[in-house]
Amino acid sequence: MPYAVILKQFRYLIKKTSVKTFYLSNFLVNLHLNFWKALPFS
Repeated sequence: MPYAVILKQFRYLIKKTSVKTFYLSNFLVNLHLNFWKALPFS
């Protein structure tokens, strides 16, 4: 399998999953920040 084809498939895979990954990481960051805000000593 040529390198260009692998790269193309890899890019497609990233494009497909990057939106999901972005929203998931964003959600986790917000959860983390809200957790620290909820602590009484923060």
